[in-house]
Amino acid sequence: MPAGVITNSTPAASTINGTTETVWLTNTLPRPALINGTNLLAVEIHQQSTNSSDVSFNFDLSSSVIVPIRPPISISGNSSSVTLLLPADAGIFSV
Repeated sequence: MPAGVITNSTPAASTINGTTETVWLTNTLPRPALINGTNLLAVEIHQQSTNSSDVSFNFDLSSSVIVPIRPPISISGNSSSVTLLLPADAGIFSV
C-alpha cells in the first residue's frame, strides 16, 4: 500500500500477477494488539486499477500460543462445610 492515509478506495501501490498470485502473504500481529474477550479483525482487498479482471482472497488466522481454558469449577456448601469440585482432567489447574 502507498504511504499516507489509506481509505477503501486507495489503489494498491503495485500489481501481483503470474505465479506470484499463488504466494501467500503473511503478517504477524503483536500480542498487545489483541485484548481479552472479543476481538474484531477486518480485512479488505486493494487492486492497483479499477479495471482489473480478477481478484482472489483467502484468509487464515492461526496462533502459535496455546491459551489454557479455565475448567468449570463447582462450589457448594452449608454452614459446616464447603465442597469444591474440579474436573480430574483440569490440566495445569489445581486446587
